[in-house]
Amino acid sequence: MAENAGAVKRLDSLDIGKGIAILGVVLYHTTMIISQCELALTLLMSCFLMPFFFWAAGYNYKSGRSAGANIKRRVLPLLKIYIIYSVGLLAVPALIFGLSGMADPVSIRNQIVTHFAGKPLMSYFAPELVDEGLLWSMAAPLWYLVQLILGSILFYLVAEAAMKSLRNALITVAILFAVTALLTAFCPAALPFNLQSTPALTAYMILGAICGKAKFLQKLAELKTGLLWVLIIVFGAIQTVLAWFFPDGDQLSKGYFSMDPNTHVIAIFVVLLQSVTGIISFMSLCTLLEKTALRKVLAWLGRNTLPYYLLHMEILMLLSFALGVMDEIGNVGPALFGKLFAVLVITLGICTLWAIVENKIKEKKKQRRTA
Repeated sequence: MAENAGAVKRLDSLDIGKGIAILGVVLYHTTMIISQCELALTLLMSCFLMPFFFWAAGYNYKSGRSAGANIKRRVLPLLKIYIIYSVGLLAVPALIFGLSGMADPVSIRNQIVTHFAGKPLMSYFAPELVDEGLLWSMAAPLWYLVQLILGSILFYLVAEAAMKSLRNALITVAILFAVTALLTAFCPAALPFNLQSTPALTAYMILGAICGKAKFLQKLAELKTGLLWVLIIVFGAIQTVLAWFFPDGDQLSKGYFSMDPNTHVIAIFVVLLQSVTGIISFMSLCTLLEKTALRKVLAWLGRNTLPYYLLHMEILMLLSFALGVMDEIGNVGPALFGKLFAVLVITLGICTLWAIVENKIKEKKKQRRTA
């Protein structure tokens, strides 16, 4: 989402990576009620999964447009999507819950305030108002969209100067991570919209732009299969070991450390090493998958990640209640796994239909403009 001026050839490996990543997000949220599955997926994916999305957002950056032009072209459409989904995920359910009596007006108000102000900030200033009910949980995926909007704004403001040289880019990355580290270490409470995480997430976008400028993925595509497997295994092993010893390594990029005085602060270089090694291993795998029959399906998913990310949580929750998944939480066995599999398949099916409809609408609008 951070492409810029000039024709940019779409890279299948990047889309494949985003496709696998969004499937990982949905799978993670589907199985997180089982502690063993949550641990495994955290070790394998989540410690670099969110940084990967922001790295990918910066990969296709090309200089040539002003910061204002880029923000208008790339960020304003995201803001429009955020407003539409905020109404769909908050206003409409709030009305339904209120009229049906599923939640009282005070709870609905508190959940909406908790969503917009952020749970960490509310927990510090007004813990009695924090409400993590069904409405709040359904709107939780909007966190990513908010961070993408804020991160993109900061990215476009600094990218032109940062990308003038590798030295400038690396210094910018170091400064951005340091800002987040200082905010999480010394801020008594999280900032609204988790703004303290924005500099670190922008740093991942700068790293993506560095890789894009160096044609990292094109160079991976030129490697022999055997060498790609070496990169997958070696860097994947490093990332897994780091994730095992520092399971909260991704939390620095989200700005959560300042909220728990008992949580150890992860050094910036460990966070970077964990994310970078995971991304190298992951993208090497995606390069191999370009030559398989899964290429088209995964690439399509990668080009349509937003509907999956924004809709999957509420669909998962509603289906879990409808199919009685919550009744099986204490009984890990075939019945629970069967219901979770059904929830996963139906959720992916609904999100896919939504993405197809969105694409059809976009095509018709494009045809009208060109007619």
